[in-house]
Amino acid sequence: MLNQILLSDLKMFGLSEYEARAYLVLSMYGPSSASFISEHSKIPSSKIYDILNSLRFKGLLDACNTKPKRFKLIDPKYALTSILASKELMIEEMRIKTKNLLEKLNPPQNSIKSEIWHSRGKRPFYDKACEILNKTKEHAIATTKDFSRYPFLDYEFLDATKRGVKIRILCTSNLTDDAISRATWYVKNGADIRVLPMKTSPILGIIDDSEVVFKINSQVDCDFMWSNNENLISIMKNYFENLWLKASPIQQCLSVLQEN
Repeated sequence: MLNQILLSDLKMFGLSEYEARAYLVLSMYGPSSASFISEHSKIPSSKIYDILNSLRFKGLLDACNTKPKRFKLIDPKYALTSILASKELMIEEMRIKTKNLLEKLNPPQNSIKSEIWHSRGKRPFYDKACEILNKTKEHAIATTKDFSRYPFLDYEFLDATKRGVKIRILCTSNLTDDAISRATWYVKNGADIRVLPMKTSPILGIIDDSEVVFKINSQVDCDFMWSNNENLISIMKNYFENLWLKASPIQQCLSVLQEN
């Protein structure tokens, strides 16, 4: 059986599932025929030549003019490094283009004062949370189930605390070892945290009493909503404040856990 971790790593270099399998077989057995690669990689024989030709096009292997034709890897030290260099160049170009786009793209401001938007997906949810946290001037509140971390959200959190933004986080589930580790990072970086285990785990965030984003469910492709509606924000904030009053400071919860 092929090593699944290595297959996953190879896919990060732009290889498809079949390409990664063929590449790994060649790395294990050396120069081989298409039929041998097909058999050991479980790639259908009808597709194996297309896969091998694709790997040749990507500069990862070469063919030997024998009968039957045999295929061999180009030294991974050079082949994979070349792909990495290409991706780094692409990323640098994207950075330049991003800066240019941000300077020139100015979405028109909607004249409607009160809005409610619906979207879907875990990544878009975190991106929206980053967007509103970036605009925070004074204070932000949020609930969490397990103190999930997201690189861009971490950056915006740290930047907000450096600006003097007061951030309160309410954990709505029992603390696990992993959650404690992540919560400690937030505490060290200025967050005020309380814990109140609940049967349900509402996920929401409010900044400066002006914008709210909240999950409607907790699925992988979660539905979530954003709004600047004053009435909705007021309801959500009051809900948070009531929970906050019932919750215990995280330091108190950690002391109880240590005693037990």
